Amino acid sequence: MIDACNSRDRRAGPRRGLLGSAAVLAATAGALAVAQPANAAALAEYSVTLTPGPLSIQVDFQTTDPASGGGDNVGSFVATAKATGQPDKTCTATTADGGATTATCYLTGLVAGATYTVTSVARNLTNTSNLNGVTATPATQTAVPTKLNAPASVTAVPNGKTGEVDVSWVPGTNANANVTNFTATAYLGTNSTGKSCTSESGSVYACTVTGLTDGTPYSFKVVANGPAASANSNATASSGTVTPGVKPAAPTNVVASTNAAGAVTVSWTPSTTAGATYSVTAYEDGVTPAGTVLDCTTPLTAASNSVTCSGSGAVAGKEYVFKVDATKDGLTSDVATSNSIFKVSAAPSPTGVTATGGDTELTASWTAPTTGTITNYRVNAVGGGDQFACTTTGLTCKITGLTNGTAYTVTVEAISSTGTASAAVAATGSPVTPAIVPKPDAPTITTPAQSDITANAATISWTPAAAVSGAAVQYYIATATPKASGSAAGATPDAGNPSCTAVAPATTCTINGLLPGTQYNVSVVAYASATAYSTAGTLSITTSGSPAPSGGGMSGPVVTNREGKSQMFARGGDGNLYTNVRDASGNWGQWTSLGGLIGSEPVAVVNGSGTSARLQVFVLGAADHAVWFRLQNANDTGFGPWTHVSGSRWISKIEVQKNQSGTVQVFGRGADGNLYYSVQTTATDPGTWQDWVSLGGLIASDPTVVQWADGTLEVFAIGAGDGQIWHRWQTKPGDNTSWAWWAHVAPSTAQNIGL
Repeated sequence: MIDACNSRDRRAGPRRGLLGSAAVLAATAGALAVAQPANAAALAEYSVTLTPGPLSIQVDFQTTDPASGGGDNVGSFVATAKATGQPDKTCTATTADGGATTATCYLTGLVAGATYTVTSVARNLTNTSNLNGVTATPATQTAVPTKLNAPASVTAVPNGKTGEVDVSWVPGTNANANVTNFTATAYLGTNSTGKSCTSESGSVYACTVTGLTDGTPYSFKVVANGPAASANSNATASSGTVTPGVKPAAPTNVVASTNAAGAVTVSWTPSTTAGATYSVTAYEDGVTPAGTVLDCTTPLTAASNSVTCSGSGAVAGKEYVFKVDATKDGLTSDVATSNSIFKVSAAPSPTGVTATGGDTELTASWTAPTTGTITNYRVNAVGGGDQFACTTTGLTCKITGLTNGTAYTVTVEAISSTGTASAAVAATGSPVTPAIVPKPDAPTITTPAQSDITANAATISWTPAAAVSGAAVQYYIATATPKASGSAAGATPDAGNPSCTAVAPATTCTINGLLPGTQYNVSVVAYASATAYSTAGTLSITTSGSPAPSGGGMSGPVVTNREGKSQMFARGGDGNLYTNVRDASGNWGQWTSLGGLIGSEPVAVVNGSGTSARLQVFVLGAADHAVWFRLQNANDTGFGPWTHVSGSRWISKIEVQKNQSGTVQVFGRGADGNLYYSVQTTATDPGTWQDWVSLGGLIASDPTVVQWADGTLEVFAIGAGDGQIWHRWQTKPGDNTSWAWWAHVAPSTAQNIGL
């Protein structure tokens, strides 16, 4: 038998690798032992340096005589940490090819503040046993791990919801430490309020503090939390001071028009937030501020809902859009965007315009032009220093919110598909003055008996409404509005909801077409005439039976995530978003809730590719019907918080397509019937979105968007006026500034073509 210990070749020269150098083998009792290489230089001594860190200790090893090649017989170094009452921890530093002169490992999962005694050993090349006669300097050391480092750069932003502030931060440097999550706490001056929020995990750097008092200024501090309280970091420096509050509701139905001279008028439906003021900004080609030629910053009172812009006027060949927001108590609403307008030849004028005053309102009617394509009409009323408007596709329109006794000059504009307009003055030739109009009192609804309400119908009764100043009741309309629609009790009846009519003196009627197990707000309005009617009497009912199942566990899309696995998204029966991942063996895992509540089926896309791919899932919010998303975190499989796509614009249905540049673009039909889109700012920052841009309309269907082989996007929709298919397309692939105007797909005499 050959003695391996005495057969080592001690000639100079470092050994590189176990193969290619002579090894001496010895067999004893059938066992095979691997000896040291014949030309290896043996390690006699190495040094150990400890560096405490957050919940960890860095251990650095170095051979004391690297020039001699010492260390060629070392496969690894192993460090062991012991502390009273704590489990032992070890780490291993493997040497490269057995010849490294330095190596490092990290003792992790330690307890902050505990004193650890660290020892180490050197292992042979096969890491099967310790090397004898090798000395560590020093042989034993102690070190005390620190607690977590604090986060930094805390930012607080009121999110416009009552008592809420969104807080975000930059994580501290806590490599090799387990950060469980983060806690943000609200402060009044230097005193904690006890109001806080905690992030979902240690890789999520934002949360929302709730339960605050609107109108009160707060600052915020953040703490990184570890496995135990002793590991928690110090609090950060305070954020800036912010004041929570409810931002005003955004204005809606923004309509812009220009005449042949380039003068521009912008009108909107006012915010539902009383006392809000408005600002209007013009943009050229939908992007560049155009205040030098169209200054719409004339101070507007809270009553106004229309403005005529000053400046040199719209320029021929340019496309303009206008953005309107509402402000109250220092909080600003989401932005509402108008249709696009172009300065071309004027639209034909309406004729036969008349206007009649009512109680704080006026009603205008007119005759349509005999030529030209008119998309809608706007009635303008100017008086008392205020400017009001209403828009319609019909031939009559009512302006409300006027002041009784104030004279208003009324004009009606016919607006073409390019946004150009011509106006006609009310045929009366003199201002219209609203005045009090007698109207009936509100009826009082009688609580229905249980037998009066079935799964699909409800018989509603009420006491007769009293006539006021001769305004006798001619008929009643009872309307049932689903509570899930967000309509408050007492809201103006919606013609799209189930209703019934009773001709006076009848005081009962049956509303059919209801859904089982559904809550409704029922309103009854008494009419003396079509323009003289009471406020609504209201109550709530619930139909019998079980509601139809909502959501769908299998209705969401399936995409491939960055791990190459199929991942499904679906809306659950509770209205929350869920996700599930299919493993390599083809089995689906457990459903994971991503929260909600959501009002649509989800649409998921993949941003980027390979290991840098990030999933992004889009839904419509159940409360606001706006587009929300959650974006996969860059460093793990979790998802960031729910975020609006560029504000809370109402969208009928989500349509998603990718641009030539790789940016994701979301399309949808707005509440005003126009087509809108929003696009990611860059493909590398999928969480940032540009403002919604109107592509005009009016459309009667949800859009369908395709991307052709050259990257061009083309969008199709059914026109509201003729029921035929129209389209717009990018004249340059991926260029959102180069959309061609609406055109028929092909001339056709067919009507009501479906997509």
